[in-house]
Amino acid sequence: MTGERAVTTARELTSLKGMLENGRPIKWTQFNHCNAYISQCLKNRFFLIKSYSTIVGIVDDQEADFFEIGKYSRTTSKQVTQIYNQMFRDCDRHYVEGRV
Repeated sequence: MTGERAVTTARELTSLKGMLENGRPIKWTQFNHCNAYISQCLKNRFFLIKSYSTIVGIVDDQEADFFEIGKYSRTTSKQVTQIYNQMFRDCDRHYVEGRV
C-alpha cells in the first residue's frame, strides 16, 4: 500500500459509511493508560491508531505496513513509537504527510 492510499483508507474507515458497513461503530482499546487507542481489526486487515480523537496511523496487517500519518506533538509521536514497538514491530514503518 502506498502512503497516499493509506491516508485514503483511514479516511474511508473512519467515515460514517465505513463505520456503518458492519452496522456497528469502531471499538477502540486504550493503549498503556494514555490517550492513545488502537481500533479493532477492520475489514480483516486494518488497524487504526488515534490520539485523543485524531487518527494518527493505520496498520495494514496483510501487507505488514505501519503508516504514521502526519506529525503531531512529541507526546503523540512517542505514543505512536511505543505502539509500533510493542504491537506492530514486524511491520515496515512509514511516515506519510497528510491528515485524516
